[in-house]
Amino acid sequence: MGVDTIVPFENAFTIAKFVNKKTERFERIAFEASKQCGRAKLTTVKDCIKFSTLLKELHNFDKVVFCNEYESENMMLDTLLDHTFYQNVAIIVGSEGGFANEEQQKIKEFDNVVSVSFGKRILRAETAGVFALSILSSILNLKR
Repeated sequence: MGVDTIVPFENAFTIAKFVNKKTERFERIAFEASKQCGRAKLTTVKDCIKFSTLLKELHNFDKVVFCNEYESENMMLDTLLDHTFYQNVAIIVGSEGGFANEEQQKIKEFDNVVSVSFGKRILRAETAGVFALSILSSILNLKR
């Protein structure tokens, strides 16, 4: 789906703990997926980071799409159609536990962050990332 890098992170509500030795397995999966779809550039899978480290990295992106199950105003498609995107976009999707109120506030403090909702549906962590990437990919293709 055009992803360059996947960075797993642990936050306050993370239930399943990520063991960095899984990174190699996830890189193999990303390699096979890239091969299957004929993608020349491989997706990199990084070691798991803490939420505090994630926050320090957000300023490195032109735009950060924060998929926030508690967002009530900004529906993802409508909101993203109104934004300009550049080359360097991050999508943040929470774990099965979501985000603590304090974490939500810290993410939304960044000027480059747009907090979005999927609507009434609460998706599983595995599905939410694919759903968000599908919408973003469609929008980026429309704006080319």
